[in-house]
Amino acid sequence: MHNWRYQSKDILDSFGGQCVSAINNVNIYSVSTVSEPKNNCMIFVTSDKWKEEYKEKLGSVNNSFIIIEKAIMDNMGLILENNHVVLVENSRLYFAKALGEIVKSRKTNRQYKVLNNFVIMGENVKIGNGCTFEPFTFIDHDVIIKNNVTIKTGAKIRQYTKLGNNVVIGENSVIGAQGFGIEKDLDGRPIRIPHVGGVCIEDNVEVGALTSIVAGTIVPTHIAQNCFIDDLNHIAHNCIIDEGTLTTGCVQLGGSAHIGKNGYIAPNATIRTGVSLGNDSFVGQASSVQKDFGDNINLVGNPARTFNKK
Repeated sequence: MHNWRYQSKDILDSFGGQCVSAINNVNIYSVSTVSEPKNNCMIFVTSDKWKEEYKEKLGSVNNSFIIIEKAIMDNMGLILENNHVVLVENSRLYFAKALGEIVKSRKTNRQYKVLNNFVIMGENVKIGNGCTFEPFTFIDHDVIIKNNVTIKTGAKIRQYTKLGNNVVIGENSVIGAQGFGIEKDLDGRPIRIPHVGGVCIEDNVEVGALTSIVAGTIVPTHIAQNCFIDDLNHIAHNCIIDEGTLTTGCVQLGGSAHIGKNGYIAPNATIRTGVSLGNDSFVGQASSVQKDFGDNINLVGNPARTFNKK
């Protein structure tokens, strides 16, 4: 939870929408997804991605600000009695604008301090034992760093990032930057969706130089333990890389891509947005993976196809 304590009625006053619930104001402390909704959160639901299971899940939360579209209205039932529900034309766009307003309101005069070797550190940073921060590293507010972490020169660790034990972050890498989450308004202007999910990197992970691991939109982008991320990788928002996977130079993962355990992604390979690969997958050099594949798959080409290793 981010502990924002923002009033949902203020969002309604700023951006409009039709209140369709018995409750017309709640405290918003954070955001959550419709698949894992939580109390006192802002949640958006689009009609094209509605699932019947969401009705039960949303029915279990209280005092949340839920943004819906007309086609979903008949599914709300008791949800309307326990939450502040607003009906809008485009719930994703409304969410983007509302979250932008909340994030903007939270930009108070928090201070950075300059430590030895020109290390810059924000507020509410938790650091374990035995860590090494090389000159000219940057550590933002609300970062958690466990034991024996090494952050090399020029690297930037952005807000809401969590680094596990024995993590190494290479030179000039950026962990937790804002991702490419865009929704266009009625005039065709792009509206950025703020990414507040952060990044979670588990124990014994090494990240190479000049690599970007983007913050999750709502939940963290996640790198499991014992992974190795080489130089010049781009890992987009909401990606999941499971335990023991290796990605080599210049690999790109689109948003919400999921790589299973013990995978190997060769140089210059690209994994399309939302694609999942199973455990023990091999992706050959410069391949472009455009669809899901299961476990123990070897892939090569553009678009990638299966092959048998000799």
